[in-house]
Amino acid sequence: MKMICMGITHSVDMDKYVMGSYTHKQLSPGRILVTAPHGGWAILDDAEFKLLRLGEVEKDSNLYSLLFNEGIILSENNIPLATNQCRNKLAQLSSATTLHILTPTLRCNQKCVYCYAASKPEGDKTYDMTEDTAKAVVDFIFQSPSNKLTIEFQGGEPLLNFDIVKFVVNYANKKAKETKKEINFRIVTNLTIMDDEKLSWLVKNKIPLNSSFDGPKIVHDTNRFYDNGMGTYDDVTAWIKKLRDNGIPVAFMPTITSHSLPYWKEIIDEYLKFGQNRFWARRMNVGGFAVDTWKKIGYTSEEYLDFWKKGLDYIIELNKDGKEVVEGTIDIFLKNIIFSKKYQGFVCLASPCGCAWSQVAYNYKGDIYTCDEARSFDVFKLGNVKETTYKDLYSSWDVLDIVDMTTGESFDCAECVYHPFCGPCIVDEYGEHGNIIKKPNSFNCRVKKGIFEHIFNNLMEDKDKWDIVKGWVIPKNKNDLIKC
Repeated sequence: MKMICMGITHSVDMDKYVMGSYTHKQLSPGRILVTAPHGGWAILDDAEFKLLRLGEVEKDSNLYSLLFNEGIILSENNIPLATNQCRNKLAQLSSATTLHILTPTLRCNQKCVYCYAASKPEGDKTYDMTEDTAKAVVDFIFQSPSNKLTIEFQGGEPLLNFDIVKFVVNYANKKAKETKKEINFRIVTNLTIMDDEKLSWLVKNKIPLNSSFDGPKIVHDTNRFYDNGMGTYDDVTAWIKKLRDNGIPVAFMPTITSHSLPYWKEIIDEYLKFGQNRFWARRMNVGGFAVDTWKKIGYTSEEYLDFWKKGLDYIIELNKDGKEVVEGTIDIFLKNIIFSKKYQGFVCLASPCGCAWSQVAYNYKGDIYTCDEARSFDVFKLGNVKETTYKDLYSSWDVLDIVDMTTGESFDCAECVYHPFCGPCIVDEYGEHGNIIKKPNSFNCRVKKGIFEHIFNNLMEDKDKWDIVKGWVIPKNKNDLIKC
C-alpha cells in the first residue's frame, strides 16, 4: 500500500541514495506509517517496509519514486528539495511575532469553572491596565519587525476596561500609519458586558469578536455563570443574534468539561441553530481555576476522545445529508498531515510551537508571557514592556530556551512517528505536572496521539468519511494534488 499526501509524484531515475532519518509505527496489519522530520511521510505494506529497512528500495521502482519524493531517501537530486521543505516547515523561525495578546483587565463579571486566566472580581480595578502601560505595550508591539500585526484583547473580560480597548485601537492605528504596517484587532469577550455604545464602536471600527459558547442552556449555564451564580446563556445568545444582525462577525467555541461529555449532539445542534458552520470542541487546559477543580470538572483522555469521536461522526453524517459544517479539530490536524512540509500557522501543533515566537501575551501590568495560556504561571514570564526592548528580549536565552524546549527534540517526541505533524506544549505540562519537562504519555500527548491514530487508522480506511474530511481541507478544484 502506497500513499503520498502532498504534491504530485514525478518519475525519477534511480540514483545512488542514502537513508534519511525516519520513524515508523505499525498502524494495522500490512500498514506501516513512516515519517521524516521535515514532514515527508508514506504508508507502506510489509514488503515495502522491509525493503526500506534493508536499504534495498531500488528493487521497487514505484517505492523508490515515493520515498524519493517524500525525502525519506536522499540523493544529490532531491537534497535541495528536502532542504527547501525543511525551511518551509520552520518558516515561523524566520519571521517575527505577529500575534500579540493584550489584557486590558483581569477583572471579570463571571466565574467560569475552567477560567485559565484565574480572573479577579469585577469591582477590583487594581487589576486594570493603565493608559501609560497600554501605550508602552503598543510601543513594544510595533518594535516587532513583522509588517503584519494582530492585537487580540483578552481578559478577564476586556470590555470591563473599554476605555483602554479604545485607546489601544486608536494609538495602534496611529502607529500603523506612521510605520506603514498592517494592524488588525479582535476581541475575546463573554458578550455579557455589551451595550449599544460598544456595539456602535465595534461596527464603526469593524472589529470581529470571539466568544465562548458551551452549548445548550443546561451545559452553558453549568460551566459559565455570573459571580452571583446565575447562568449567562440567555444574555449571551441574545447578543450573538444582535451582533450578527449588525454585521459584527462572532466566532465562538465550546470548552468541554466533564459536564459537557454526554451532550455532544446537543452542543453541535446548538451551534447549527446559531448559524455556526465550524465546530471545534476545545478541551480544557490544566491552568487557572482548572488546576484546583480538575478532579471535579476534568476527564481522562479516553473520555475526551470518546466525546470528540461521537461529535465527529455526527458531523460527518450531517455532511452526508448535505449540511455544510466542518469539525475544527480534524480541519487543523489534517492540514498538518496533508500539507506536512509547510508551516501551517496553528502554533499548538507546530514544532517548535509558536509560544514566545509567533505569539506573545501581555498582562495588565505589561508583563510579557510566552503565550495566552501561560499567563496562569509566573514561570513563563519573560519580562516587562517598560524594562526591555523587543530586540533584547528576542535575543535573550529566556526566549531561545523556550523555542528549544518546544521543538520536542529533547523529549520522547523526537522518537514519535507523529512528531512531524505535532509538537509538545510545555504550558500544559507545567499545569499537569508542575514542570515544563514533558513526561511520556501526558494528558495533552495522549489526546493528540488519539486524534492522529483515529485519522490514520479509521478515517483513511473509510473512503466515504475520508472524502468528506479531506474536502474540508483541500479546495475541490485541487483534488488532483492528493494521492490518497
